[in-house]
Amino acid sequence: MKMVCSDITSLTNWKRVFEYAIDHSTSFSIVFPEGEPDDENPLLTGKSDFLRLEEVTVNTWDGMADSIIVSGRLCNEALNTFRKYMTPSFSNEGALLWHFDLFNEMNPVMSISDFHVCILHLDQQALDVMKQENLSLETFDFM
Repeated sequence: MKMVCSDITSLTNWKRVFEYAIDHSTSFSIVFPEGEPDDENPLLTGKSDFLRLEEVTVNTWDGMADSIIVSGRLCNEALNTFRKYMTPSFSNEGALLWHFDLFNEMNPVMSISDFHVCILHLDQQALDVMKQENLSLETFDFM
């Protein structure tokens, strides 16, 4: 089942939703435009840090001209990198990462696009765990 929230900064429990997703994920992919990091282009935020992670693969991304997708295992260094760039979104400052996906093995867990749109991919077990942890999804819509 897919659920979408069009603006993560509107979620009072966004930090808990993010932590749930990252705790239940084993790998990631993140998209950046090609080229050197540039402070003027927010789509490039974090690119250098993600490219420095061990054992990542870099491929062309078909979703946008002149862009790459960086994929890898969600090791401690990758977790810390995601937390570094997503922490501002917990206090309504907005997310700094433009487009990424988290996976548990090959199954999607969460997708972020356009900095603020969140899609959760939940099975019944995930819904039950979220309910047990009092993690409200009332601002999410079913897709």
